[in-house]
Amino acid sequence: MSLPRLYIFNPTCDFAVANGSPSWQPNATLSRMEEDMASIVRFLSNPEDLVLVNRLPSNELYRVMESVGFPQPRFRTFDSYSSTPEPIKEIRPWGWSPAFNRMIATLTEAGKYLPNPTGVSPWLLADKELRSRQTSLNALHHLLKSHFHDNFISLDMISKVYNNKVEIETYAATNPRLLLKLPWSSSGRGLIPITETPVHQSVKQQINSALKSQGYLMAEPFLDKVHDLAFLFQIDQGEIRFLGISRFFTNHKGQYQGNNLGGFPVDIPEEEKEFLKWAIDLLPGLLTKILYETGLAEAYSGPLGIDTLIFRDKEGKLKINPCLEINWRYTMGHISLELEKYLNPSSYGIFRTWHGKGKTFTQWVGEQSPQHKICNNTGKIISGFIPLTEFKYNNQFGAWLEVIPKKP
Repeated sequence: MSLPRLYIFNPTCDFAVANGSPSWQPNATLSRMEEDMASIVRFLSNPEDLVLVNRLPSNELYRVMESVGFPQPRFRTFDSYSSTPEPIKEIRPWGWSPAFNRMIATLTEAGKYLPNPTGVSPWLLADKELRSRQTSLNALHHLLKSHFHDNFISLDMISKVYNNKVEIETYAATNPRLLLKLPWSSSGRGLIPITETPVHQSVKQQINSALKSQGYLMAEPFLDKVHDLAFLFQIDQGEIRFLGISRFFTNHKGQYQGNNLGGFPVDIPEEEKEFLKWAIDLLPGLLTKILYETGLAEAYSGPLGIDTLIFRDKEGKLKINPCLEINWRYTMGHISLELEKYLNPSSYGIFRTWHGKGKTFTQWVGEQSPQHKICNNTGKIISGFIPLTEFKYNNQFGAWLEVIPKKP
């Protein structure tokens, strides 16, 4: 019997990388989010694998997962594993950081329970630089200069790097609608919009704080967004494997909301469908080539997702930023890709995360009249509402899946 892989859900890894300290700890809200949604990584695992959580899943969640045929790995609490560790094949966190590296080294007694103790290694300065938005920008520069296509964003519209507030205000004077991005931040966060000039005092304070903490900011014009689209990869020892696409969507602040499964919404105009097909046909191979050509395939091992942005330019023509941001970790797109395997081809799904105010995930799930399994004889899901994370412990965060038949 092969050794299990160890999965841990730590989506605060981006914040930990930005902070850089091995002693960094998430705040109460972020800690609660990690705890409430800890079991979500089951969809990345196999039955022989191990998932660490603070609290074991309830019998109710187990029955839901079993009824739909979702993965049932073994679950252990951190306390249990810390007191009685067991041999594992490898560690698969949501993402690595100095803080996670320190935690897992302590948990496994510096790799004692790994076949290869080097599986837990010191965090290097280069690891932080790799995960900055500057790395994504450099890759985009290379792509546009070496493999330009008329459908790509032009060089004058991509991010520019600024080291002081005066430079940013000067740029804003000629581009009154700007989006400032912190180099290190969680996806969809670390964003400072500038929507008017002169720049408001409160925005100036945010800029000063960001420059003080991270050294520089990246500024780019607001774009007329049409679609979000990500390309998912796995790199192992310099070899790149394309996994699939993530049809995700965000809120007006650019923060992740969910994924479309089994295709795009049916009401997309034909022009956009054709553009999406062109992008999906071209970019997996081109982005793979960019990762090799820039040396990034040799600098990293693990999962990653490359976000792109489809928008309309000032003339109304569809364009794409083919490398908006590289996420050096698992993403919810990876979860969605696994969930799609359980959908009947005749159905369409929506995967979403949930954070409620004024009610718990338990209460919200109860309002949805859950239907845990409506399948045909192939065992694939045709329709139904399915909670994907714990819903019996008064959680504040959660995730769910709704499946509906496609229209004829």
